[in-house]
Amino acid sequence: MAPPTILVENESNLAGALFRGDRAYLKLAHQALETGQPIVKTQLNPRIHGFHRIQERLRNHGIRLLTVTDSVKQLPLPEKPELHLLSGAEWHEDPFQCWSTSGLIQVYRPASQWQTQRDRWQSITQTNLASDSLLKLSTGEYLWFAADQFYELSPDAASLAMFWIDQQVSLPLQVPLDDIPGRLNLQGTILPSSHAQWLWRLSKPDPNQPRTRLLEPTQRAIIRQALTQLGCSLV
Repeated sequence: MAPPTILVENESNLAGALFRGDRAYLKLAHQALETGQPIVKTQLNPRIHGFHRIQERLRNHGIRLLTVTDSVKQLPLPEKPELHLLSGAEWHEDPFQCWSTSGLIQVYRPASQWQTQRDRWQSITQTNLASDSLLKLSTGEYLWFAADQFYELSPDAASLAMFWIDQQVSLPLQVPLDDIPGRLNLQGTILPSSHAQWLWRLSKPDPNQPRTRLLEPTQRAIIRQALTQLGCSLV
């Protein structure tokens, strides 16, 4: 489990620091930063100054201090599945010929910047695939096709491959973000689990819309940066 973290905009702007993680450490964070605030508050206003001084104090309590940029850097980037890492994951049957998977096979093939991620999956029945193709089977598995071989991918590897393909064809996924009142619409979009878990901790669900997150003003910049780094275009 990742250690608890305090997140600040940058080394010069320490106001409104956000606490994330195990709340058993929240009281210690308030004490270390001498906030004078109620210990249930997760947005902290330090009364001591200096990024490195605060960082050392928090480190002594087992709490990390990160800037927005540092926090986002820890999230994985879109990537092409590397064949040398897929050894042992070979899918030895032709999915188009296997009775259990030949019913409905889709290939991830962006055709327009206006498509949702869901719409970028196209049904395919023939086997004349280009190398570096991502497939989704009706049974739920993801396959990567390269060098005349199929490989099974985990959902996370498949998700990162989707964003990599978007970059290769210069068709970034457009994700609606309404700054007022701060609503991020993820309907039809599957994020890697690392990004989803990270974003879920920084936002709240919209009770009126499924897969829509409500963002506090202090959190919008970091969420924008993370999704942009992933390859999304926020509209």
